[in-house]
Amino acid sequence: MRYHRSLRTFRTYRPILESFKTFCTKTHVDDVERQDLLDFATHCMKNGQKGKSIYNKLVVISQVMKQHGKTRLLTAADWPSFVETVRPIYEDFELAKLFKACAVTEEVRFKFYLMSGFRDAEGRFTTWRDVDFKHMAVRVTAKPHWGFHPKNWEEREVPVPQKLIAMLQKFRPANASPDDPLFPTATGRPDGAMLEKLKAVAYRAKLNCGHCSVTHKLDDATVKINRCTAGPYCTRWFLHKFRHTYATRHLQDGIDIRTLQQWMGHRDIASTMVYLKGVRNSDVQARINKGSLAAFA
Repeated sequence: MRYHRSLRTFRTYRPILESFKTFCTKTHVDDVERQDLLDFATHCMKNGQKGKSIYNKLVVISQVMKQHGKTRLLTAADWPSFVETVRPIYEDFELAKLFKACAVTEEVRFKFYLMSGFRDAEGRFTTWRDVDFKHMAVRVTAKPHWGFHPKNWEEREVPVPQKLIAMLQKFRPANASPDDPLFPTATGRPDGAMLEKLKAVAYRAKLNCGHCSVTHKLDDATVKINRCTAGPYCTRWFLHKFRHTYATRHLQDGIDIRTLQQWMGHRDIASTMVYLKGVRNSDVQARINKGSLAAFA
């Protein structure tokens, strides 16, 4: 896994498999049965873990079991239930306040994520060679020297607004080479602190929700501490939310779902279809307002 998948995948799989290894006392894969996975799920639940988290852990363990000949250990009824949420997006007033609080470099950085729909790492490893100023597009390409490979191992090109291209032209340093990252650190490497910078701007713009908290175990008591009001820690501000906003807005503006699937780099259309839940269609709203039920309001 470490050498054939992304570092993020490796870091996700390792603690899950280590925790199952610690919990399950059986030595051989052949000995693992359905009840072992159910007991592990119950153990996770008793430790306060939620349905989605447990579901993801069972997916990883089931994949490993399947690779070694143990298929269909769990039935459909065995999988934990969880609420399928609408993907959160940034509202217009939030974006306006965020960009107003940005320095020039921060504004370009976050508008790039909003208008390209790139994942965190895709934006981090974008170089000036990836920006097509003539055809107004940006590309996701492999950067082996930095250890970056596109998700699903597929490069792609995404059209972006002309205004973003004009902004990038103005933003590009005169001495920048084609292989320099758009958003480098002081040493010229891709910036890995994008998330921290976003949270810092949100805090500066007074956009923290004020409700985020973390749970700490103090002796035998569990204590919740509100970190949201204390600094740049608000969990409602994260880079992937720009991608959610990108997808939802494009569907709202009439971009067909197959085209959006290609732009976002989704392998299957089901991944793109989840964004249909959050689409607000003005035509539909107009019909609802004129409908017979609205008269009762």
